[in-house]
Amino acid sequence: MSALRPDSLARKVWQRAGGKIVPYGEFAAWYFTERVEAAVIDYVSDLRDAILVTTRPALNLISARRGSSSVIGVAQEHVNLASYREAVREQIIRTRPSDEADHGADTDARSVPAHSPPSR
Repeated sequence: MSALRPDSLARKVWQRAGGKIVPYGEFAAWYFTERVEAAVIDYVSDLRDAILVTTRPALNLISARRGSSSVIGVAQEHVNLASYREAVREQIIRTRPSDEADHGADTDARSVPAHSPPSR
């Protein structure tokens, strides 16, 4: 396994212009470079028959969008949904199961499933 080199300023600028899962308004979006995001996607997409608890909006979104259907995702939130920037709120609401999204925007979102458990 080789160590990753830090991203150059030009690469960081380019990454912000490209399509990404992590919205720009996420407080730690600067950390989720293309390489970090790819590594997290690889990790969550390889998991099978597990419970994955994520604790950042960025990780919650990646897990929900790229996680296996055999993984039960628990997206733990530590703040009220309204405290996030609009771009982040929109992505969280879009990613939630429809029963959560119907009332989630008006409530305190302490724990939001990243995705529904697999059907049996």
